[in-house]
Amino acid sequence: MVNDPALKEFTFIPLEELSLLDRLMLLEEHLISPDFSAGGKGRAVVLSHDGQVSIMVNEEDHLRIQSLLSGLQLLETKRVVDEIDERLSVHLDFAFLENWGYLTACPTNVGTAMRASVMMHLPGLVMAKRMRGVVDFLSERGTAVRGLFGEGTRALGNLYQISNQITLGEAEEEIITVLSEVCREVVKEEEKARKILLKDDEMGALDGVYRALGILSYAKKVSFEEAIDLLSTLRLGVETGLLPSFDGIDLNELMFLVRPAHLQNFIKRSLPEEEQDIARASLIKERLSLQGS
Repeated sequence: MVNDPALKEFTFIPLEELSLLDRLMLLEEHLISPDFSAGGKGRAVVLSHDGQVSIMVNEEDHLRIQSLLSGLQLLETKRVVDEIDERLSVHLDFAFLENWGYLTACPTNVGTAMRASVMMHLPGLVMAKRMRGVVDFLSERGTAVRGLFGEGTRALGNLYQISNQITLGEAEEEIITVLSEVCREVVKEEEKARKILLKDDEMGALDGVYRALGILSYAKKVSFEEAIDLLSTLRLGVETGLLPSFDGIDLNELMFLVRPAHLQNFIKRSLPEEEQDIARASLIKERLSLQGS
């Protein structure tokens, strides 16, 4: 790690020193990418002590600096990354040309080399079968839609990553402004879809939510994909008031705990897939019972 007092709140960890479970934990927390989690010599991850910043060393590029914050705090995440970038540039010589900006391994990142992303929960649009139209709208605005764990992954639990596609020819602030505006538009469309769902088929929505609750409360084994999809439906029920008695449930935490690596870390032992499904069902049942009591 660069010897800089301003970077003392970070820990440098060679990837070879991390177990597969540890790497998968970081992947599930979005602190490293799927490709990076596979490991490899010469790779390392630098983590902030508060868990909000990660730096991947020798991923696709030599450095990939990430900041993760809840809510639509794109400007704040940019400020955090800019600070780290400024400190590192004192010690490192970045590949930069005045006319082209930062030179990256992938041509689509040349320029600002900045990829801003927002994770969004969009069950209303999915149930209304409107996601295709939303994806087309986002593409027209220079943004891309990716799955739960980024490029090349599927959307699970109705969770989508919305990111800028353009990095060349636009200022960083302009990219963030456009992405923020686009995400606010998507939020409005999601809210509309939920209202229409409740107006046109409230009983159907209620039935779907309580079916999800029934499965999660009584199932003996549940896969990760099924669990996160059902928890997404439950979260929709809470947010629309269809499940008022579950107002205090921390579904965000539970949607992390059911992920394979987090589940095994929580119970303090490695398990084959079928036993994970059994342990996951038990954990969900226990949490729902505690929160509903």
